[in-house]
Amino acid sequence: MIRLIVADLARGFRLWLGLAAVSAAVGAALTFAFGLAAQPRPAEGDLDQLFSSLSGTILIFTGIVVLIVASSASVLVMNLRRRSLALWQIVGILPGQVFVVSVMQVMLTALVGAVAGGLLGLSMYVPLYDYGLASMSEGLPQPAIRLSSFAWAVVTSVAVIVLAGLRGARSASRTSPVRILREPEPVSTGWGRWVRAAACALAVAGTVALPLSMRGEGHQSITGIAPLLPVLFAAALAVGGPLVYAGVLRAWTAVVPARFTAWYLARNSAAARASASTAAIGPVMAAIAMVGGLYAAGMTLAVAPSNSWGDFSIDPSQLVLLFGAPLLVAIVGAAGAVYTTGSDRQRERALLTAAGAAPGMLLRVAVCEAVILVVTSVLLAMAVIVLSVVLIATVVDASSIRLAPAPIVIIGGSALGLIVAATVIPALAGRRMSVMSALAAE
Repeated sequence: MIRLIVADLARGFRLWLGLAAVSAAVGAALTFAFGLAAQPRPAEGDLDQLFSSLSGTILIFTGIVVLIVASSASVLVMNLRRRSLALWQIVGILPGQVFVVSVMQVMLTALVGAVAGGLLGLSMYVPLYDYGLASMSEGLPQPAIRLSSFAWAVVTSVAVIVLAGLRGARSASRTSPVRILREPEPVSTGWGRWVRAAACALAVAGTVALPLSMRGEGHQSITGIAPLLPVLFAAALAVGGPLVYAGVLRAWTAVVPARFTAWYLARNSAAARASASTAAIGPVMAAIAMVGGLYAAGMTLAVAPSNSWGDFSIDPSQLVLLFGAPLLVAIVGAAGAVYTTGSDRQRERALLTAAGAAPGMLLRVAVCEAVILVVTSVLLAMAVIVLSVVLIATVVDASSIRLAPAPIVIIGGSALGLIVAATVIPALAGRRMSVMSALAAE
């Protein structure tokens, strides 16, 4: 069994490399977040309260983004593995052995990535600590990271990724191989869809009720949770997963006329590849909602009648400190999702080539699909941000709401460039492979 695990990892290195990259980003981010939470505190007083609040906020931001990205990456890998696992059962490998091998592969990949990322986090902790906290106060203690933070980061990274992949591994090992070969993408039907939809609705309702319950308690009550509301809403939408993302994707792309063949093919490809689209949309949505939501919440609070600190502003070093770790996870997660599906996209391009599509058409399809994924992420993030600031304005009786377009444009544009590169570069490289070779590859 060990030989099977190692041989299959080496054979499908592209798929596992994407998961390892996500695990490394998660390990690095959690090492920094746990290290900051375990950092020796200043003397009691306002400085200690500021440091505790800051470290707690960073840990919450990082934790929510890690759950969204790591779980979707693990689910994506297991969904892409369904066809190979079905072939294993056809040649005589027992379902229980298929399950064990799948879990061991995910665990080994996550462990290697988390250790590498944790070591990177250790090396970057002191520079980021000095840079991010230098503008806040001169009385903070010297940075001192413990190895226990590294250990907890590795264990947490592996645990999140493995637990997220258990369901996919169990489903692939218990489902009939014939059904898997006929339907490679798992379809959620019946009670599964209703349970997921109900859980998403309850999560959104609970997040809406949180700020409303603070009405009348004063300005300071809502100020503490205002920056977290967009991230909490993003996590609530992530509970709905493919149901929410695919619904929004189909809704807005249906409005755009399919006058161009490339757009038509990209639209249907993104809608049909639900797990891959979910793994790419979720991280970008979380990143935009997190940064754009912070600015929108701060600017909305600034126009409240009870505001006493003036205009909202944030130092660039504080921005890096707050969002550096979760943005790293989100960016790597989105790119890793696109990279992981490279082999499926290669077979898809081979089919289009066999049907007569020109190389230029394949590149246009790749660009259009990247645009569809990013626009869907932006629309979801905008809905999250607007809902959050409306609730904040309601609680503090603000005369209007404020939005910050700059973070949305910058993060959305960066994500678009990254995803376009992750789709176009493999498409250009894949032109060297013959159509028969691409279609025959498993």
